[in-house]
Amino acid sequence: MSRFRTTLIGLFLLSLSSYLLIWWRYPALVNGDAARLGIHAVDFLRHDVRSFYVYHQFAPHPLLIYLHAPVFTVFGTTVNTLKAITMLSGILVAPLAYVTLHEVLRGMSREFAWRAATVAGFSLAILPYYNTYSLLALEPMLMPVLELTIVAALFLGLRTQRYSAFALAGIVLGLSQYAYIVARFIPIALAVAVLADALFNWRRWLGAWKGILVTAFSAALVALPQWLLFLRYPYTFSARTEQDAGQFLWTFDDAMTLFWSKLWRQFTMLGWTWTNGYQPQSEQPLLSPILFVGIVLTLGLLIKYRKRSGLWFSVAFMVAMLVPDLIAVEGLNPSANRMTGAAVWVVIAAAFGVAWLMQLLPRYRNTLLLCVIGFGAWQQVTLHTKVIPAVHAMEGLEWKFSQVEIAQYNYIAAHPDERILLPTSEFKRIQMAYLLTNLSDERYGSVDLGSVGPSPDPFAVTVLTPVDPERPTADAQPAGYISNDNILVSKRSFDLLWRLNLLSSAYVSLSDGSDMPALLASNGVPTTHVQQRNLKLSALPYSELRPTEQQLFANGISVTTDANKSYLDLDQQLRAIINDPQASESALRLYQVPINATVTDPSITPLSRNETERLFETDQQAKAAAQKTYDTHFLTPADAGSTKSIVVVLAPERPIAADFELVLELFDPNQNKVWGSHQTPFNGSWQPRAWEPGVPVVFNLAVPIPDTLIAGEYSLIATLIDTLSREQIPTVDGAQTMRVARYKSPVVLTEAASISTDSIYQFDEGIFLLDAQPSLTEHVAVDLTFGIPLNLPTGIAPSQNYVAFLHLVDVTTGEIVAQIDREPHYGTYPTAIWGLGEVVPDTFVFEGVELQSDTAYEVYMGLYARETFARLPVHKLDASGLAGFDFGVDTAAPDQQRVPDDRILLFEIPADR
Repeated sequence: MSRFRTTLIGLFLLSLSSYLLIWWRYPALVNGDAARLGIHAVDFLRHDVRSFYVYHQFAPHPLLIYLHAPVFTVFGTTVNTLKAITMLSGILVAPLAYVTLHEVLRGMSREFAWRAATVAGFSLAILPYYNTYSLLALEPMLMPVLELTIVAALFLGLRTQRYSAFALAGIVLGLSQYAYIVARFIPIALAVAVLADALFNWRRWLGAWKGILVTAFSAALVALPQWLLFLRYPYTFSARTEQDAGQFLWTFDDAMTLFWSKLWRQFTMLGWTWTNGYQPQSEQPLLSPILFVGIVLTLGLLIKYRKRSGLWFSVAFMVAMLVPDLIAVEGLNPSANRMTGAAVWVVIAAAFGVAWLMQLLPRYRNTLLLCVIGFGAWQQVTLHTKVIPAVHAMEGLEWKFSQVEIAQYNYIAAHPDERILLPTSEFKRIQMAYLLTNLSDERYGSVDLGSVGPSPDPFAVTVLTPVDPERPTADAQPAGYISNDNILVSKRSFDLLWRLNLLSSAYVSLSDGSDMPALLASNGVPTTHVQQRNLKLSALPYSELRPTEQQLFANGISVTTDANKSYLDLDQQLRAIINDPQASESALRLYQVPINATVTDPSITPLSRNETERLFETDQQAKAAAQKTYDTHFLTPADAGSTKSIVVVLAPERPIAADFELVLELFDPNQNKVWGSHQTPFNGSWQPRAWEPGVPVVFNLAVPIPDTLIAGEYSLIATLIDTLSREQIPTVDGAQTMRVARYKSPVVLTEAASISTDSIYQFDEGIFLLDAQPSLTEHVAVDLTFGIPLNLPTGIAPSQNYVAFLHLVDVTTGEIVAQIDREPHYGTYPTAIWGLGEVVPDTFVFEGVELQSDTAYEVYMGLYARETFARLPVHKLDASGLAGFDFGVDTAAPDQQRVPDDRILLFEIPADR
C-alpha cells in the first residue's frame, strides 16, 4: 500500500477515534438551532413540508435538513442521530484536508506536500474546536467539508483538464450556498484565492478557462433558486432574527477602533486565548504553539513560494473567510459560528510553515514532527482533563445546554404508560419539541381531544415542574410559563387539557401530592420537580357556570346538557365549528377564549360577546374564515402591572401554504400601543405548514396590563405576518388586523351615583338614563348618569356602540340652536362594553353657545346607532315603587310609556333666569 493511502487511512481512523471519544465524554446536549433544523427534517418526512428557507434566519438553509432525513428514516430522531451529519463532517475534515493539500501542492516537491498535508490532517483530526463544535449539530460544521471538496475538485480539474472535476467543484459550490449564511462568502473567498494565485500562475488558470466557466455555470445553476428568492425578497440576503440594529462594523461611529480590536482578538485567538462560547471556561487557543509558529512563518513565505505552490491560494482563502467575523459585531471575541469555515484554512496555512521548517532543519525534522504530535496530544489532554470537567461542574450550564429538557424527556421515555402532566411552555422549547418527536409521530392530535373528559374518579398523574420555568428558550426569549397551561403526555401521545385552559371554573382539582426526587442534569444539578398527584376532571352542570360562561358558550359554542354529559363539550363543539360546511373555503380560523377572567367586584358581571369575522387569507387561492369568541375582562386598579392570560386557538381547515408569525398588540382607549409581542406559534417548534387540517392548535398567551389604567376599552389586536414576504396577511374582507380580546377598565365613581327616581328612562338594549343635572355657568353643560341593572330581563348588555345626541332647542321657534353628537366619554368608553350592574357618568358641554336672555330653551337627549343613525327606542318609567331593578337603590317595576321621537326632555332653561 502506498504511503499516500496508508496516511489517509491512518488520519481517518485517528479522526474517528477523537470524535467518538469526545462524543462519549462530553455532556449530552441539544442545541436550540440544531433542534429547529431537526424539526424541519421531521416535518419533511412526516408532513411533506419541503423546507427551502429556515425561519430563524430567513434564508435558504435546507442542506442539513435534507441530509438529516435519511438518517432519521433509518435510525429515528434521537439525540445522537441529530448530531450524526455534523459529527461525520468533522471526522471527514482531516482526510479531506490531506487529499486537498496533495492536489494544491502539486507544484512543490512530493516530500514537502506529504509533510504539509500530514501535519494539517493530523492537527485537524484532533482539533478540540472542531471536536466540540461538531456536537452542536449546527450548519456551519458543513462548511469545511464543502470548501475542501470544492478546492480539491477544482485543482483536480486544473491538473487533468476534466470537465467532470470542474462540474463537481461547481455543484458543491452551489450546494454550499444552502448550508449557512456565512457560506455566502465561499464564492467570494474562492474568487479571491484564484486571483491571488493567478498573479503568479496566470497561464494555468487562463489555460483552464473553459473548465472555470463550467464550474461557474454549475454553481449558478444549483444556486439559482436561492438567487430568485433574494430577488423576490431582497431583505432575506442578510436578514436574521434576534440581532440588534447596527450589526455590521460600518454602522458604528467607532468602526475603525472596533475593527482593530476584532483583528487583534482574531490574532490572539490563534495562539493565546479564545473565548468562543462553546468551550466554557476553557479559554483555549485555536492552534497549538507549534502551529502558531508555523502560521507566522507562512506569512513570511508568501514571496518565496509563489510559483505553483498553492500557498497564495490557501492564505487568500483563509483571509477571505475571516472577513465575515470582522464585519459583523455581536461581540469582540471571534464567533465560533463564523470561524468554522476559516479554521480549516488557518490550520492548512500553519502546516505550510511547519513543513518549511522541517525542510529548513532536516536534522530536527523528527523533533518537529514530535512537537506537532505532542502539542496536539496536550490539547486533547487539556480538553478531557480540564475543559470537559469544567463544563460538567458549571452550575447553570444545564439551562443553556438543554439538560433540563433531556432530563424531562428521559423520564417521559422511561415511563411510556404513565400519565405525565407537562407545562405547555416546556413543549414550546424547541429542544423538547424535537426530543418528543422520538415518542410520537404527531405533536398534537394523535388522540381524539374528546377522550379527555370528566372522570368520576380521580386518576394518578405525575406532574413535572421545572425548577426555573421562566428560563430563556433557544431564542433567548422566555417560553411564557402559565401555571395552569399543561399538556398530558400519555401512551406516547400528547393531549391538551382543555379544561385547564378554557374555563376559569374549577374543572380540574389537583390533590396534595407526594414529592419524588427531582430530575437531575448530567452535572447533578436539580432541574425539574417531580410530584405524584390525583387529578379529576369535574362534570359541572351548565347551571353552575358563571353567567359570563353561560353567555360565552351559549353563543357559537353550544352546551351539552345531556343528563349523562352535563359538562361543556368544548372539543366536540370546536370540531363542529371547524368542519362547518358554510366555511368550506377557510384555510385558517382563529378562536380566542379567556381564562382567569375573575371579577373582583361581585356587583359587576363582565359582558360576554360573540362575533363572527372572516379572517386571514393565507395565499391567493386560500380564503379563511374565523369564528371569534371573546370576553370583555374587567380591570380593577389592583390589576395594574399584572398579567392576564388568554387562549388562542388556530384551526386550519386544510394545509397551510405559507408559514406566518403572530403579532399581538395591546392598545389603550386612546388607541396608543402599550404592549406588543412578535412570535411564531410555539416559538417555531411547530411550523404552520406542518399543521394537520382539522386539528386545533391551542396555546396560551400572557398579556401584561399597564402599570397605570385609564377608563375605557383596551383592545388586543392580532396580525399575521407572512414569514418570507414580511407582509401582513389580510382578512378576506381586506382588513389588516383583527381584535381577539378586549379588557375594560371601568369608570371609577368618586362618590355614590346620584339617581333621581322621578326621571328614570329606559332605552332598548338595557340602557337606563338614571339622572340628568344641568349646569349653567360659563357653558351650558349636562351631567348624565347611565346605568344597566344587574337583573335586566334580557340578561344581556348593549350589543353595539351608540352615539348620544343632545339638542339645545329654542322654545319659541322649535329650532335646534346647538347640537352635540358623540359617543360616551368621546368613544373611549363605548356602550358595547357596558356591563350588567354598571353605572356610567358623563358630562356633555355645549361650548361656545350664547343664550339669549329673553329666550327659553329646552335640552333633549337620545341615543342612535352609529352605523344606521336609527334612534334607540326609549320609555319613561313610572317611579311608583321600582323594586325589581337593582341599581343599588330602591326602585320599582316600570310602566312602558314610549317617549315621542325617542328624544328625552332633560330640562328647561327659562327666559327669566
